[in-house]
Amino acid sequence: MISFEKAKALKEAGLKQEPKKGDCMSSGDMWLPRLDQLLAEIERRGYAWSLKLLNRPQYRVILYPKGLAPGGNGSSIFTADTPEDAAADALLWILKQEGK
Repeated sequence: MISFEKAKALKEAGLKQEPKKGDCMSSGDMWLPRLDQLLAEIERRGYAWSLKLLNRPQYRVILYPKGLAPGGNGSSIFTADTPEDAAADALLWILKQEGK
């Protein structure tokens, strides 16, 4: 589960809240999206992703425009202690790019 701070940053960056029955909510009605919801939103915004477990343990999301190979031009890498945080960081980056 992502942190309240990351959920707040995603909301402020423009992520629409789409909570489903059984989703986690925080005080103040803050939606805490699951990993599958974060990855689906990444895809909806035109990106593909690759999720890898590193040795530390840490997780890495490689984000790339659909139609391009991971690691090629246009790829971005996000590393975090949980797969949810890595995906949230990737989605936050996309939202900030769209807001420019």
